[in-house]
Amino acid sequence: MTGFRALIMLIAIAALFLTFLPMLAITGLGDLNASNGYVPSPTAAPSGSPTAAASPAQGGNAVTISAHSIAFDKTSVTVPAGPVSITFDNADKGTMHNLHVFDGNSNSGKTEGKTSLKIGPNTQTLHLNLQKGTYYFQCDVHPDRMKGTITAK
Repeated sequence: MTGFRALIMLIAIAALFLTFLPMLAITGLGDLNASNGYVPSPTAAPSGSPTAAASPAQGGNAVTISAHSIAFDKTSVTVPAGPVSITFDNADKGTMHNLHVFDGNSNSGKTEGKTSLKIGPNTQTLHLNLQKGTYYFQCDVHPDRMKGTITAK
């Protein structure tokens, strides 16, 4: 019976490990992607997630921010205050990214909006109504490497 108990315990530990492995990438505790062997199963986007259409905000402005090689192509963006559509293009094949916009100069400010965490390649559009001021943006998976500012004038 001891061998059987050990086998059951091993299976339980393996199941827990496989259950929490994707959380490492989402929380930024690990940099897991297809290039280092991690290939997660696809999941459905939550309802109410940002649309994939690249249409500008009604009467507003449009800007595109791309992710490639675990970096944003722009770290500073200036837009007129008011409605703005930010198209987020995750060009990193097999790597999970998102675009999260905060009020102020850091990620401690109020969330203005964010796209869903998705594995690239994919494109999502975030529609915001920005007041004059500074906004901080980041990828929630790689916040130390992928960050920038939006200035609304």
